[in-house]
Amino acid sequence: MLTDFLKPSGQLKIVLRDKDGNIKSEQNEKNLVVTAGLNYIAARMTDTSEPTDMSHMAVGTGTGALTEAAVLNASSSGTMLCRTVFSAVNKGADDSVTITWTITIS
Repeated sequence: MLTDFLKPSGQLKIVLRDKDGNIKSEQNEKNLVVTAGLNYIAARMTDTSEPTDMSHMAVGTGTGALTEAAVLNASSSGTMLCRTVFSAVNKGADDSVTITWTITIS
């Protein structure tokens, strides 16, 4: 099966900035491509009628701080490509968070 040969890996970069754009914290985390994500990649390589492109990122909170993120192809009930859990990011009301997700398939 094609998924046996896919070797996806990735990095998630999370940057927290204050209201003036100064970096308050920065994290680099490894990426987990889930089984559904592997199947999605394989299907897109062989069948262009596969569901919509990966277009959404969701973030989650465990205790009031951001602690996880995922890439999906819909705002709800979509296929999850990848997910990661990271150290708490405590975002204040005037802060901004930038998440950059890089996925490499070899």
